[in-house]
Amino acid sequence: MHDNFYQMYLDEMGEITPCTGEEQLKLISDLRKGNQEAKKETGRRKFKNRSGVCQGV
Repeated sequence: MHDNFYQMYLDEMGEITPCTGEEQLKLISDLRKGNQEAKKETGRRKFKNRSGVCQGV
């Protein structure tokens, strides 16, 4: 276990596969339709915002 929680967070974020642009659009579309599986998936993936920085959704 890490003593440094910031490093632990960075390590865990590095294990998350970023969404491709196509996957991102599909997830957003599914979320708008109320798809619960899409909601779960967004918690496991990273999206890119306009600045190119990855973030959880």
